[in-house]
Amino acid sequence: MRCAGTVIRVNASGLYAVEIRLTKACNLRCAHCSVAGGEAARDELGTSEIKHVLDQLGELRVPYVTFTGGEPLLRRDAIKLIAYASSLGLRPNLDTNGMLINPAKAKRFKEAGIDLVQVSIDGTEETHEKIRGQGSYAAAIRGAREVVRAGVPLHINFTLSKLNLSDLEAVVETASSLGARSLSLERFIAIGRGGAIAEQALSSEEFRKALLRFFSLAEHTQVKLLTTDPLRVLIDRKLIERYREEMSRRVCGGCTAGIAALTVSYDGEVYPCPKLPLSVGNVREQSIAEIWQGNETLAALRAREFKGRCGECELVNLCGGCRGEAFARGDYLGEDALCWK
Repeated sequence: MRCAGTVIRVNASGLYAVEIRLTKACNLRCAHCSVAGGEAARDELGTSEIKHVLDQLGELRVPYVTFTGGEPLLRRDAIKLIAYASSLGLRPNLDTNGMLINPAKAKRFKEAGIDLVQVSIDGTEETHEKIRGQGSYAAAIRGAREVVRAGVPLHINFTLSKLNLSDLEAVVETASSLGARSLSLERFIAIGRGGAIAEQALSSEEFRKALLRFFSLAEHTQVKLLTTDPLRVLIDRKLIERYREEMSRRVCGGCTAGIAALTVSYDGEVYPCPKLPLSVGNVREQSIAEIWQGNETLAALRAREFKGRCGECELVNLCGGCRGEAFARGDYLGEDALCWK
């Protein structure tokens, strides 16, 4: 589950989706990685600890859980955890680079009751490997094909930066050729390892034009084109009109960080969003419910009393800007620098 959905629909607790990073270990060293994945961390959550978190999510009736990393398939218990989540009534997703997926694993995904597998493709083969490393593209494509052959829904994720701005159309074509159900566009935010290539982040105008280009491709493909970026609302006047009256009274869309989503990291630290590494607690010390209901940072995010242009904008309750972007630029309550409004 990536941050900043367009319209928020939540259960009674308000918590709609949780991402669990199973490990920091990764078989790649992607230039834009927000986690700086590589070697496993010293004190990663054990199987029983992750099951305890899943038990809590089941009790809270959280609909979705996404297992990610690092590379989650480097954990030997990854598929067992997927099956356990499914047994609790959760809808488990897997966020992977795709390189470790083979026919046997893809079949086990299906048997475990997985809801969806997300594989990251960041451009043409040349571009993808410039970002992710030699041999990573062909391996990801093979893995994605095995997912589809096993009858598991495939989702492609594309992290957009100056490095691959010209590859939008190519990635849509790739997703279509793979038989993917959907494709999401996610902005690059300069955190983690990505801090070393901050100059590759898009400008506001580049991002606006990219979103328009991306959604113009929808009529030419059967792949569902999505973005969870809150600025999506700025190119959807129908959505603004639909929620104009409601958004004057409450938060009804935009950034879901701490409003409908949480991230549990490999060391137990809990964040409002995978792109907002601001700890709001640790599952080894508090329950998910205690963190969700009692944390001051989460309360501040829900209040949406932001600074700068975001704080003055009439769309604050339908958008709210990207809190990860604001954090990367110095203040998680600041304005979203990519906003063109």
